[in-house]
Amino acid sequence: MARLTLARQIRLSEVTASVGHHIAICGHPRSGSTLLHQLLVACLPSYGHFDREVPFARASAVSHDRLISKRPLDVHQPQDFLEAGPRRLSVLITVRDPRAMLVSRHARVPDDYFYHADFLYFAPPERSAEPSLPGLIDVHEACMRLSAMLVERGSRPFLVRYEALLEQPDVVQAALGRYLDVTFSRSFSAVDLEEETAAGMSDALNGARPLDLSRLAPWRAPEHRTRVSEQFQRFPELFEVMEELGYEWSDEDLSLFGLEPAAAL
Repeated sequence: MARLTLARQIRLSEVTASVGHHIAICGHPRSGSTLLHQLLVACLPSYGHFDREVPFARASAVSHDRLISKRPLDVHQPQDFLEAGPRRLSVLITVRDPRAMLVSRHARVPDDYFYHADFLYFAPPERSAEPSLPGLIDVHEACMRLSAMLVERGSRPFLVRYEALLEQPDVVQAALGRYLDVTFSRSFSAVDLEEETAAGMSDALNGARPLDLSRLAPWRAPEHRTRVSEQFQRFPELFEVMEELGYEWSDEDLSLFGLEPAAAL
């Protein structure tokens, strides 16, 4: 059987209804999960939420009828989603151009890129950061598995692209409203992120700040060319990841980054 792309998997079934509602945000680190969480919290005031990342299994045990939780690496615990309580479950999977994720920085790791093809830094506030978490390739595979599992069980996840959230926040919000079957109290574009971001979430955002369109393609900056080229040469699987997520290299960019077009096949 041909392997389905993540975007294709998400279109295959409809969400089922039950008692209450749990909106669970997961997916790639550095792909806008914290931004999405803060926008949803601001625009769904009747939903309970946390001011920091909380694992899905722990969040689902909370008694609040309507709930929003966020933890990107929940994708590595798909069984927890199967064992969720009676609430209607809506899973939002955040993604971003892999090239942009690979050049993401974090204040806790000033001397290195934060997210690599083969590892991610674990950066708890109380101790030094360690390169001990799964990298972009493993996280992508986990997203694919979770998506396929949910689709198989008739629960359609929703793919949220970082680029779309930045460029057209209210368009994304309208689509989310239909998917989640909710009425928002205000528009995403009206949210003041600098004023309304919880302290526990600010660190993940590298500090609360307004939506910044300059962050759409940071990988194009000359200072990141060596980094991007090195990652794609060491890990050619990244070309497949890009294709499955719906991103692509132009011939001009391949040449600019010193990559052979044949390597992208």
